[in-house]
Amino acid sequence: TWTQGSFELGPPDEREIPGEINASVQELLMEGLRQIDELNLIRDKLPDLGARLAVPIPLEPLLRDLAPLDLDVLQLAWNNQHLAAVLNQSLATDLDTARTVLSLVDRGYLRVE
Repeated sequence: TWTQGSFELGPPDEREIPGEINASVQELLMEGLRQIDELNLIRDKLPDLGARLAVPIPLEPLLRDLAPLDLDVLQLAWNNQHLAAVLNQSLATDLDTARTVLSLVDRGYLRVE
């Protein structure tokens, strides 16, 4: 959601990168804009970036009911405790991570402090 920034292109290094992207720059930009729009639609439901996320103790909902992304985000919240850190460290998109945080809060796996 940055509104400005800069980048620099350098020569490629020799490392292998799994999951090569086969999309045009225009497709990537359009997807980024779509995700920003969708993130803006749920922004008012999200806690502040500095908000502390906590796992309730005792945790009543069953962990076996969680999908892999739910478990990953729950672990990030357990380890990092702040929404900004969860978003920054998640391997999923900010949009998918934000949606997952909201879902975990709604289902009682996380609470906002």
